[in-house]
Amino acid sequence: MRRLADAGFNSMIYCAVIAPALLLLWSSSSLLASDTTYIREQINLLCAPVMQGRGYVNNGQENAAGHISNVYRETGLRSFLPDGSYYQPYAFSVNTFPGKVSLRLNNKMLRPGADYLVDAASKGVVWRRHPIREVDLSAITDTTGWEHLKAGLADTSNIYLLTNADTLSSRLKIPVRRLGRQLPQGVFLIPQRQKLIWTVAQYPMPATVFYITDTVMPERVKRVTVQVENMALPEHPARNVIGFIPGTSVPDSFIVFSAHYDHLGRMGDAVFTGANDNASGTAFMLALAKYYAANPQRYSIAFMAFSGEEAGLLGSEYYVNNPLFPLAAIRFLINIDMMADATSGITAVNATEHPEAFSLLRNINEKYEYLPDVKERGKSANSDHHHFTEHNVPAFFIYANGGPGFYHDIYDVPATLTLRNMTNVMKLVQAFVGKLQ
Repeated sequence: MRRLADAGFNSMIYCAVIAPALLLLWSSSSLLASDTTYIREQINLLCAPVMQGRGYVNNGQENAAGHISNVYRETGLRSFLPDGSYYQPYAFSVNTFPGKVSLRLNNKMLRPGADYLVDAASKGVVWRRHPIREVDLSAITDTTGWEHLKAGLADTSNIYLLTNADTLSSRLKIPVRRLGRQLPQGVFLIPQRQKLIWTVAQYPMPATVFYITDTVMPERVKRVTVQVENMALPEHPARNVIGFIPGTSVPDSFIVFSAHYDHLGRMGDAVFTGANDNASGTAFMLALAKYYAANPQRYSIAFMAFSGEEAGLLGSEYYVNNPLFPLAAIRFLINIDMMADATSGITAVNATEHPEAFSLLRNINEKYEYLPDVKERGKSANSDHHHFTEHNVPAFFIYANGGPGFYHDIYDVPATLTLRNMTNVMKLVQAFVGKLQ
């Protein structure tokens, strides 16, 4: 991995925008502000325009990693690495949309992110005022019929409008997005009733697929103008950002806090800011780092900001295969994801895997009445705790229950986050860690 400046981190922007905000943040919040104020300040910085949705366009992830590294350094975290940096470099493939993305139906220009999404695995394409062929999917009753229909969509000179995809999705018990990923080479428009949810794809597929909110569809589509500029990156440079606070008496054993800092980035002009997912969890972790730097514990405390989570838990997978200290030295790992509103409390994934630890967590909450509820959930591969669990590391994934529910869309922005009960979640986690020791 190249050094920070070589990897494209814009030092001028950092000095002009982020560093002054950090200076103000540290001069005030370290003494006076509550945990919630600090978390909100960090969320705002992680969602700033320079972060580009912490994705794969315009150095978004690199900028976010640079910010987290600077916070670690200001906080006083130690490095595991001989060069004193906090970066664990690796690389993975990803399909990106750095250029133009547009869709016009007849004479109506649709809004990216709000009215439609391009499938994250789509290839680039340009068609101008092209006629359309409509195909009704409602008559298909089984997978045999679906396979037969797909074979008839091989004419790449057409743009296909596939209506009633929701009906077929329900009938075959296959998500609409998975139906889109099965299509052959060509351009396909798929109106859908369900909420638009974007993702990350590692590799481009043969087709270019648009998912369109059905309420913006014209009564009849005659002409279509589309443009998609994609760029497949076979070796996108990425890095986990990792530091620690030495323990006072058992420094070779660790409590680990983790959070993924990456999000979806950009789809043309549409920016997916990812305030709840997962600027909130990253900010919560940074607030914990600030606390434990001032209050060292018996065990060492490590902080792991993972990249590549949205592309398939890739950063945490790389870490467990290339640990900076033995995985067996981890006393417990707490992964934090989507920590923006705990009005209804929190949920602990893996609770059924570690009943004694979960009983401890719930009993602390009941004793001090920090939160309305601490819910239990079983094992699930839904965040970065998963690969640690598969390597026999005791771990919880904690997320908050509350808020407006924006997820993988353009509406997940800082202004929508209440941060209700965050101070109490912080107290609960700190009390739990204290009892683990």
